[in-house]
Amino acid sequence: MPPDVPPMSEQFIAMLEADDRPKANIIDFREVNLNFSDIVAALGMVAKGEAAPFHHPNLVMVAAVTESALVEMSANALRQVQYGTLRTGSYRTVEAATAEIMQYISKT
Repeated sequence: MPPDVPPMSEQFIAMLEADDRPKANIIDFREVNLNFSDIVAALGMVAKGEAAPFHHPNLVMVAAVTESALVEMSANALRQVQYGTLRTGSYRTVEAATAEIMQYISKT
């Protein structure tokens, strides 16, 4: 697992708990080089267990910006039951991710 994942998860949880407003998270993976084992470990950390930030009640959506088929597959995997059927998506640009999030928020 990339060494920056645990501290980033802790910081993310702190941000989610700063207030009760719903939040979405856009993660830009376009400049990140991850292998399969990195992704599997990171998915377990962010989506499973009591301290899993992706299950925080204030988080309404996670959007991955990527051109990688592996990262796209991982974002889609988070929708599966074993990861808690999270609201996730993968997008080619930050603008596309932002538009999807804004559309989702406007419907809730």
